[in-house]
Amino acid sequence: MHTTYKASDMDARILSWGHHELEAFIDLIDDYILIFDPAGLIRYANPAAYHRLGYAFPSLVSMPIECLFPDLLTDLTEERFAALTADKPILDTRRIIARDGKAIPVESKFCRGTWQGQSVCISLSRDISKRIDVEQALSESERRLSTLMSNLPGMAYRCQNNPDWTMEFVSKGCLELTGYRPDEFIDDRVVSWNDLMHPEDRRWVYKKVQETLSRQEFFRLVFRITTRNGEEKWVWEQGVGVYDPQGNVLALEGFITDVTEHQRAREQLHSENILLRSSMKNSYKFCGIVGRSKAMQKVFEMIMRAAESRANVIIYGESGTGKELTARAIHDLSERRNGRFVPVNCGAIPENLIESEFFGYKKGAFSGALGDKPGFLDLADGGTLFLDEVGEIDANLQVKLLRAIEGSGYTPVGGRRVRHPDVRIIAATHTHLKELVDKHRIREDFFYRIHVIPITIPPLRERKEDLPLLILHFLKTFGGDKDIGMIPQHIMRVMSNYDWPGNIRELQNVLHRYITLNKIDLNQTQPLRSANRDQNGAGLSLQRASTYSLPAALDYMEKQLILTALERQRWHRGRCARALGVSYRTLLRKMKQHNIDWHNL
Repeated sequence: MHTTYKASDMDARILSWGHHELEAFIDLIDDYILIFDPAGLIRYANPAAYHRLGYAFPSLVSMPIECLFPDLLTDLTEERFAALTADKPILDTRRIIARDGKAIPVESKFCRGTWQGQSVCISLSRDISKRIDVEQALSESERRLSTLMSNLPGMAYRCQNNPDWTMEFVSKGCLELTGYRPDEFIDDRVVSWNDLMHPEDRRWVYKKVQETLSRQEFFRLVFRITTRNGEEKWVWEQGVGVYDPQGNVLALEGFITDVTEHQRAREQLHSENILLRSSMKNSYKFCGIVGRSKAMQKVFEMIMRAAESRANVIIYGESGTGKELTARAIHDLSERRNGRFVPVNCGAIPENLIESEFFGYKKGAFSGALGDKPGFLDLADGGTLFLDEVGEIDANLQVKLLRAIEGSGYTPVGGRRVRHPDVRIIAATHTHLKELVDKHRIREDFFYRIHVIPITIPPLRERKEDLPLLILHFLKTFGGDKDIGMIPQHIMRVMSNYDWPGNIRELQNVLHRYITLNKIDLNQTQPLRSANRDQNGAGLSLQRASTYSLPAALDYMEKQLILTALERQRWHRGRCARALGVSYRTLLRKMKQHNIDWHNL
């Protein structure tokens, strides 16, 4: 048979034990146990009291209790002492003084009992230092949270999941946003959030929120509200549901901020783009890009669509077709036009520097890091990052870039603070990225993140009808005040029949030389296509090399080999590198070493 005791019954039972039974029991307790007589002299202290207060045994015996509990005897009068029983203890919070003078906060219980035949007072005290620290930390956290909520440039909220969205909590930012105080939402019920929403937006907003909550996802919305003084505002809201274990929505929590100026800027941008669309069909130049062919009209239309969107863009095109010019046009027409346009040639960055170039570094991160240096992502924050030859980025960096642009952020080399950039990616490549995915050179998740809006720029040979416009444009651009005149018709026919492997860039250089030297020589853009470049070409090169020293001959032959490979691959550097069996970066380094400058051809 089991007996159940109340707390007071247990206290009385323990106090009825004999001296040795009681001492053996309290020696096991980890709290401070002190027994003192009516005169205030300590008769017994348990080992925990000696150990934790820093006293040697038995130095506490006969010590006045006031040494440990100052003012205790003032509080514990004779009347109160006489009234003490196990059923009527005194409970309070005070401080116990250790031997080194440290005051330890304790929660104490005082009751009367018998010790060695004498009426005594027994105190049990529990150290509450950690609890107080936690309470203070919680209080400080609540204070900081309250300060943050009060100073947010928007309105944080918690509301019930009902058609009126009845508010349970609203931050002080609601006053600036809506004109209503928090208590008018919560206590007085003067207004509900549903009342503030524009009548045309209420139904679709509520439907969208409910659909999102059913999937247990967070929602993001842009809609209109009407403030207390009748002003119409555009707001951006992000929220999430609070669910019970069964998946039922208990409440909604989120944040709402004013985006009226941003929305008006988007509307103005949209209007400007409509005007551009109506005029670009009647013009041969669009954002610095020359062309009136159907192929280029499609490109212009895609530039407009990309500019209106916030999605990432991938631009396909051969070298020299104007991929960077297209990317800059998208940036200049987009809402990010006031931010920076940061172009990056991914194939030209040394592998050991690529991470520090993209993410920046802190002073002392490595030898030679004499100061902080921002990376490409820092520079493009709020703007556009143009990744030319994006297929040259290795898989490790693809993972880090993916995390950065998806919101997880990045840390500069040698830094600790995570940064979260607001960057739009426009990438470019001469090879279709899906082929690189199949070859495991591009990660599939990275591919889907940047391959959202594809734009393909046609090579010059596929839009020959634009050639006269381009020639006229470059002659005016390079000629300055000179009266150049038009190119003779027989030369125009030759240029029209030419394949232009270097595309617009090659045409620019041909015309630049024409203005400077007053002649057009297409062979100079392809030095290996001269009459000597026949079956005897290799012999001629070897004969010439034989007049050099061995190092000079090897250098000469290497240059000729690279030039031959470039010609065969139509000056496509990626294919040329693969044909030569070297990396893309090695080819660029060799071209620079031998002064084979594509831009000057």
